[in-house]
Amino acid sequence: MKKLIATFAVAASAVVTMCVTSTPASAATGSCSNARDNGNGQMIADCTVSGGKIRLVAECKWAPWAYSEWAYGPYRNLTTGQCWWGIDGYRYELQDL
Repeated sequence: MKKLIATFAVAASAVVTMCVTSTPASAATGSCSNARDNGNGQMIADCTVSGGKIRLVAECKWAPWAYSEWAYGPYRNLTTGQCWWGIDGYRYELQDL
């Protein structure tokens, strides 16, 4: 009987490990394209997202980065907040729902 209990304990810990390391079926996927500065120190891009939400991030020069709102849905045109001294680059962030 002791061997049977030990076997169940090992099996239970293996299942927990597999659940923690597996990727959820609803993981967010998406991307942004056609990114450009609108001339006012804001970044604009056409973004798509599936299974989550997305936001655009402007990497501001000499200032904190500026962010757009979180967007849901298949297609969105996103605009970040203003970078007063210009933009070094951009990226986007995805998040599961």
